[in-house]
Amino acid sequence: GTETPRHAFLWQGGKLERLFSDKRNSQALAINDKDEVVGTFQTRWYRSHAFLWIKGKATDLGTLKGGSSVALAINSNGRVVGYADYSNDTHGFVWWRGSMLDMGTLGGKASESRGINDRGQVVGGASTVKEETHACLWEKGRLHDLGTPGKGLCYANAVNNRGQIVGEWMPEGKGVQESHALVWVRQRLYDLNSLIPKGSGWVLNSAKSINDSGEIVGNGVFRGKFCAFILTPVSTRR
Repeated sequence: GTETPRHAFLWQGGKLERLFSDKRNSQALAINDKDEVVGTFQTRWYRSHAFLWIKGKATDLGTLKGGSSVALAINSNGRVVGYADYSNDTHGFVWWRGSMLDMGTLGGKASESRGINDRGQVVGGASTVKEETHACLWEKGRLHDLGTPGKGLCYANAVNNRGQIVGEWMPEGKGVQESHALVWVRQRLYDLNSLIPKGSGWVLNSAKSINDSGEIVGNGVFRGKFCAFILTPVSTRR
């Protein structure tokens, strides 16, 4: 049968507004505080391209080397990040004022930009010379290796305006429910499971976002059930 198209929308004032009027597939993935929306849509040539939607008008952000692209995040200044096809792999990108900049890699073949703050710091994951995937930070045109707790896949998902970063690590040969939620403070890596009370019943698998107050949201397993979580930092001062 024919697949039912998915439509990107903006919900505000109790109403849904479709971002594209035609029947092509589209998906909205992030929004900033100016109601500027990013995501991916199907072009006339049936390619998936990243888009930026502002006040009723969508802009095709293009790609790095043909193929497809996806926009995952946007900051308050209108800078957009995501990933795009690059040869036989994907590279993270930063889009700003009509130009798509390749984030590069850590010496390997692939990378992905997942989050950006208002200072223009970009986080994601990139492969090394040994083709290991490490969390990374792109800042002022340079890509920095944030490391990994061990072998496997490690990604930084979001960064707040204080430079605090959250993400996840999936150990080699393990599944999603055996991954570890991570946080970087001053680029020092911590497993979030080591920072919550022992015996809580939680296993924190992935940290998806962090605000400027240090509150973290993500998903994990609570007493055997897959659940969302929110963590609120507790001061250690007495």
